[in-house]
Amino acid sequence: MFFKTLSITLAAASAVQGVAVPRRSRQSACSHYTIIDTRGNGTPQGPSIGFRIMNADIRMQVSGGSTYNTNYPASMSMDSAPGTDDIVRHIHNALDDNPDECFVLEGYSLGATATVEALLRLTGDSFHAVKAVFLIGNPEHRAGLECNVDGMGGSTTRNSNGILSSRGGVPEDWVSKTMDVCVFVSRSIYDGRVDPQAYLLTVLHQGDGICDQLRGLGANMQHLSYPSNPSVQMMGTRFVVKKLRSARSQDRDDSDSREDDRAQDDDRSRNDDDRSRDDDDSSQDDDDSSQDEDGTPPYSPSPRPRRRPVMGTMFGNWKKLIQHS
Repeated sequence: MFFKTLSITLAAASAVQGVAVPRRSRQSACSHYTIIDTRGNGTPQGPSIGFRIMNADIRMQVSGGSTYNTNYPASMSMDSAPGTDDIVRHIHNALDDNPDECFVLEGYSLGATATVEALLRLTGDSFHAVKAVFLIGNPEHRAGLECNVDGMGGSTTRNSNGILSSRGGVPEDWVSKTMDVCVFVSRSIYDGRVDPQAYLLTVLHQGDGICDQLRGLGANMQHLSYPSNPSVQMMGTRFVVKKLRSARSQDRDDSDSREDDRAQDDDRSRNDDDRSRDDDDSSQDDDDSSQDEDGTPPYSPSPRPRRRPVMGTMFGNWKKLIQHS
């Protein structure tokens, strides 16, 4: 009780004297980040096979990262709602513990659906905390979005629609944070026959049938190719690393700006204090001159009487004595 009272007293005294009481320092934004990895349907609980390579590279290049594997059934029933709930719940809980935490969202196939559905529920601080979204084989791949790329980073699947695109796909305010990859194998396999229809069918089956239903058919080989596709893994790594580094750089700039603002506030405060003291001095002068206007002469010390020199007085007295004698 004594120490508690003492600390309160010292804090109050410091505040009175204008000395700031030390507070717990704020963590730099994105000093720690969490990769939320949401696997596709039919795979066991744990990390998704679609992101193992890129996640290892990301954490090697950007320190302070950890991985959370979305906890949901991922069953063949194609129910993504439990995954969406778990993503949203994990982000909210993490931000309650550390408001400066950052997140990277990843989703493969059904996991991409769960991730896209979560975006609609991540607003405010949760929206700002998510720095990157990386999707592969997304059933909600919607045509025309700037975030749509093929397996080489090109635009061959920019205008492709996935089998669940009618749900809306990536929201507009999330597009700049997202890369939505839908592979397309541009080469065709010609089997030697002249039948144009056979050739056409070969070309149509070069797309991922889950995110490009026009040029692919279901969960085909293209849909299963993401984990072993070097280009996709490299694109994902570069995209996420760039977003995380940009977030950290922006936080440093914001911190410097806040320091400049505080310095300017201190300068303004000192200038205000100087002006206040000048105003007080001016007010005192006005009070003195107001007494003169009322007819009361201003105070001035009386002049001291002039003292006669000692030697002059002595000679004067002797002169008088001589005259009388």
